[in-house]
Amino acid sequence: MATKGKSQLLLDILQEINKALGDRVEASVIVTEDGLPISALLPIKIIPEDKKEEKETELAAMTATILSVSKRAMNEFKKGEIDKILVDGKNGALVLMSAGERAILAVLTKETTNLGLLFLTMKRATKKIAHILS
Repeated sequence: MATKGKSQLLLDILQEINKALGDRVEASVIVTEDGLPISALLPIKIIPEDKKEEKETELAAMTATILSVSKRAMNEFKKGEIDKILVDGKNGALVLMSAGERAILAVLTKETTNLGLLFLTMKRATKKIAHILS
């Protein structure tokens, strides 16, 4: 039996997040701290296939920028390391969590998402991601 490569293992983790939260997840990505996509799951129903790569790159870059600014603020005000970042909007949320030393997990959700379940699911996923990428 063939073993799965890193890319497939990371995609499996993103699929687990989507499965745990059902249709509440609109997109999930794993990106480098430099803003490069590592793995992404962007359902075609919200993003046309011909725009998928562009949107992955866009979300990856925005994720890295949000994390960078947030880290700077936390350091400036001596609040410690970031556990998670929640950008909560009227129509949904974007949640970021570090996934080891070099990666970030970002999940874009609908407004009715159970944030407690999302945070728990993401925390478990970040541990798996960190292990795979180490």
